[in-house]
This record gives sequence, structure tokens and C-alpha cells, in this order.
Amino acid sequence: TTVRLLELLYGLDDETKRSFENHYAIFKKRFGDHVGEAANQMAGVGETAAGHMTEVVFGAYVGLARQQGDGSEKVRQTALRRIVALAETDAIERSAIETVLLEALRDANQSVRQLAFDQLQSIGTDSALLAAEALDTGIRDMGALGMQLLAESEGGEQQVREVLASYVNGLEFEAWQLLAKRMGEVEAHKLALSASSKDLRD
Repeated sequence: TTVRLLELLYGLDDETKRSFENHYAIFKKRFGDHVGEAANQMAGVGETAAGHMTEVVFGAYVGLARQQGDGSEKVRQTALRRIVALAETDAIERSAIETVLLEALRDANQSVRQLAFDQLQSIGTDSALLAAEALDTGIRDMGALGMQLLAESEGGEQQVREVLASYVNGLEFEAWQLLAKRMGEVEAHKLALSASSKDLRD
């Protein structure tokens, strides 16, 4: 029932108000008695019970953030936004929220990955950790974002050079482009001559 309620909350993001009203009408018809009972119970809950309910909601959002299937990327995006909103209430440990967002950096959908990366920055995740995790995904767009963070940090450019020198999964090209912007194409080409990637050397 909790997950069903959250799916209805997801409907609020739809610009068409009628869509939500239709969903709610169906839900109320099926679970009307339970909705009233739950509302009465929640009216008098204490802090402990409220905290438990928050954990239940957080767990449901995590489940939705991992949901797969056609068109489910919008559900995952909505769930991630709601998870970050919980961070603002201090009801859930930030480390737990970071864990979910870091996992989402590996999502199959680029827009979900980008949202997770942006949200990790918005909640103040350590830049070195975020850069390392993004690079570790092995996904080209995430690796590029991770290297941008590295390049902006003290001593980080050396790590970008190491990616150019040793990676053979496509991230070496992202490293080359980043270094070319910072030091010029001529110098970047010189570094590429000794790279492990044959495609980059060529």
C-alpha cells in the first residue's frame, strides 16, 4: 500500500491534474476504509512512530529508484528527487541517501545518472569521493564528469593524465579532450603517444 501511495504521489508531477484525480478516485474506491483508518491513526502518532513511517517511506522510494522497465526512468528520477527532499528534513542519515545516489550513477539511463550526480553535489558530497565514484562506473559520461572534478582539485590533473595513459574503455578520449582544453592540443597529443589505448595513439 505504501508503494501504491508513492506511485500516486508520482502522479502529482504530471501537469495534467485530471490524471491524478482519476488515480486517486480508483485508489479511494478500493481502499477508502483503510485510508480513513490510516488518517485517524496518523493524527496521534508520536515521534517514534513518525520516524518509523519516514523510514518506511524512504525504503519505498529506494525501491522505486531501482525500478526497471520501459518508461521507468521518470519514476526513478522522481524517486531520487523525493529521497533528496528527505535529506532536508534530517530524518534520514545523509550517508544512506548518498549510498542510493551513488548507486544511481550506474543507472542505464543517462538522464537518471546526471540527476544523481547533480544531487550528490547539491547535498555536499565530498568532491574527491564523487569524482572517484563517477570514474569507477566506467561509463563515459560519468567518467567525464568525474575527471572534471579531479581537474579542478589540487593535484587532480595528474589523475586525469593517468586515465589518458592507462584506460582503454573510451574514458581515455574524455581525458584527452579535457587535457587538450587545459594545456592545448599539441601537448595533449604528446601525452597520447605513449597511451595504452591504440585508438588514442592513432
